[in-house]
Amino acid sequence: MGSVNTEELGKSIFNALYEIDTRERSVEKDTGRTKLNYLPWATTYSEVCKCFDDMQYKFKTNTETMTTKIIKTIDDCTTVETTKIITQEIPYTLTDTGLEVRTEVTIKGDTKEMCLPVYDSNFKAMKLEPYTYETSKGSKQVKAATFDDVYKSIMRCFAKNLSMFGIGLNYWTKEDAPESILQMNKIQAECMQLINKKSELSSEAKSKVRDVCIELLPDVNGDPRLCEDLSILTTLKKRLLAIRK
Repeated sequence: MGSVNTEELGKSIFNALYEIDTRERSVEKDTGRTKLNYLPWATTYSEVCKCFDDMQYKFKTNTETMTTKIIKTIDDCTTVETTKIITQEIPYTLTDTGLEVRTEVTIKGDTKEMCLPVYDSNFKAMKLEPYTYETSKGSKQVKAATFDDVYKSIMRCFAKNLSMFGIGLNYWTKEDAPESILQMNKIQAECMQLINKKSELSSEAKSKVRDVCIELLPDVNGDPRLCEDLSILTTLKKRLLAIRK
């Protein structure tokens, strides 16, 4: 058995996930300043699992150590003080500038990590304590992060982590759809414009247009809007351009 080409494997995973059209399942969020489209983590996760059911993930944690003093009363005159060390796993990293969460995703042996700050609805980093910051309109306050804020950020980070494999990556670059889908939509529209334009030339040209469409697109009754094969649409466009009176 030959060795696995990890570079080619990474490309095949990325290409398979990047080309998924998720526009109908996107959600629009109004931030007050602008409107953003994004994919819910559940949509991103389900689409990846449809292609790669062996996908694995981790939500990274850190160990926090706390020291607690315990005072035990022996009698009215005597008390004994002891120190107890408590450790617990916390789902975030505490930095000087705010809280940060981390995730890890593995698909077909390819592992990628992602980090994301815990932020509020105004995309301001949150800390364990509330703090204020200055703006041109005066001081504003950022509330202390709650566990709800932390876990929402973990799921955002998870979705972003999955996007590194290709799924929904176009939303992070503020594109409406993957490049191949945009190109397909463009050539579909161009074919429709040519069909209308050439059909107006003469009855003979209209007949040629119909014949070409049916010949190349028999499965969709000659309608380029229902065809998702870029090579066929490209051929159709060339054939339509060649039609004269």
